[in-house]
Amino acid sequence: MSNLKRTTMMAGEFESRLQHVLHAHKWPYALKPLQIQALSYVYNKKHTLCLLPTGFGKSDLFALAGLIHDPVSKYLVGYSDLYKNV
Repeated sequence: MSNLKRTTMMAGEFESRLQHVLHAHKWPYALKPLQIQALSYVYNKKHTLCLLPTGFGKSDLFALAGLIHDPVSKYLVGYSDLYKNV
């Protein structure tokens, strides 16, 4: 399989997995393009360092990185459920 075909397949798998996680965990807002790019690197098991400004959503990246790889993440509480009583 060529690198281009494999990269295209992996991109499709990543997009599908990310959308599933965002929906399953009731993610309350859209991700920024740089967040999606960083998550795609993590999903494809590339070393990733994110130097982003305060308030950009680095903690969200940390949480989502685990969820897109964890096949049992569907059993975890949704993001919005964590903040209902705050």
